Amino acid sequence: MADFFMGDTPHGWLKRVIYKKYLQAYVAKILNFNLNVVLIDGFAGEGRYGSEWRNEIESYGSPLIMIMVVLQFYCNFIDIKNNQTIGTTWTNLHETAIRRFMDEPTEEDEEVRGAELGDIGITYIYLVEKDQKHFQALKRNIQLYLGKIFPSDVELETESDQSVIIRVRHPQFPITISIERKTFGEFHRERVPDSKTLTIVDPFGYSHTPMQHVQKFVDTESEVLISFMSGFVNRFCRRNLEAVAKLYGIERQDMYLAEFVRIVRNNADGNPAENPKSCTKSYINHMKKRTGSAYSQFYEMRGRSNDVIYHLIHFANHPKALEAMKETFNTCTQYEGEFKMSDYRVLVEGIPLELGNMQNEEELANTIFQEYCGKTVMLAEIENYVLEHTPFVFRKKALKLLEKQTDPKIINVVDARNSTKERRRWSYPDWGDWKLTFRGSDT
Repeated sequence: MADFFMGDTPHGWLKRVIYKKYLQAYVAKILNFNLNVVLIDGFAGEGRYGSEWRNEIESYGSPLIMIMVVLQFYCNFIDIKNNQTIGTTWTNLHETAIRRFMDEPTEEDEEVRGAELGDIGITYIYLVEKDQKHFQALKRNIQLYLGKIFPSDVELETESDQSVIIRVRHPQFPITISIERKTFGEFHRERVPDSKTLTIVDPFGYSHTPMQHVQKFVDTESEVLISFMSGFVNRFCRRNLEAVAKLYGIERQDMYLAEFVRIVRNNADGNPAENPKSCTKSYINHMKKRTGSAYSQFYEMRGRSNDVIYHLIHFANHPKALEAMKETFNTCTQYEGEFKMSDYRVLVEGIPLELGNMQNEEELANTIFQEYCGKTVMLAEIENYVLEHTPFVFRKKALKLLEKQTDPKIINVVDARNSTKERRRWSYPDWGDWKLTFRGSDT
């Protein structure tokens, strides 16, 4: 198992899987509504690891993951319009590019061209990288990859030592990529009309992401997915007060050290091993107060010694965004009922890092019953409770389990709209506005 991650870590690989899966859901949702997508990477790096070009999207850094996911969406959209099997065009396009890197002959040397897609949004990608070497490598890697796919349709629109704009001119792939050589703190986004924005913030440490700046990327039209270095914050909150205070947006004049640490750790009491998670919860609370963000969710990453390294935190203002992120986290967790993974389990205990639905529907059913036993509630309220207050993804199967038991825990289901339609047993069709009555507790 350890050999698979040579030059990489399980948590690093899984983080990129999370990026890929959520980006796939996000890009499809926004572009299908004929809105424009803005993707921002605040710490872009080189976009690629090592010298190999591989088929797996998650083998690359976040900038190329963004580009590949967007290309994949446009290809799928073309497939649908042409009544092809979804993904056929993307598979041909991407694998052709990889074979070209290996100088293998291909039968797809001619690009497939067509009319502009129409009724579909444009994608704008902003990549921020301060390091000169990484900046140049990132530009080269993007040009190489896109050049293999679109030999005659990639234009270097502007270029300087500080910024580059790369535009895909192919009529069916409306993508513009801006690379800026600056720190994330120096980057200020331009508002794109009729757009939604997702910003990925994956810093090296915690001193380069002051809340005063990060909060600018969280609003009603914008989401943030940040790697919050909770392990380091917990360790250094007593020693690097200024950086931690900026990270949280805390004004600490005349504040005693003990009071500052208490705030950072969210009044943690008890097991010190829980302090990193408490730091994360405190950060979430501070961000929500500053931005009015409605929803948040986090995923815990542990290292080879099973210590907490960081938490991936997602901030959004739409319930569908939270639902999509929970679906992503759910397929990437090692633990039932929790969103987390540990390098220790993979590298030391030898437990394979398998992806899939880790949700136990019976546990979800029990959680719902414990909350609503003896009550009559609307289905929408149950959905909101599961979405916002549990680690589960809502699925109607849990209600079916409660209703079909020998001693049913859901004892009555009626349509509040008084529809004349009859529902099938143990089902909750979308045409109804369902009101459910739960029997009393077993105790």
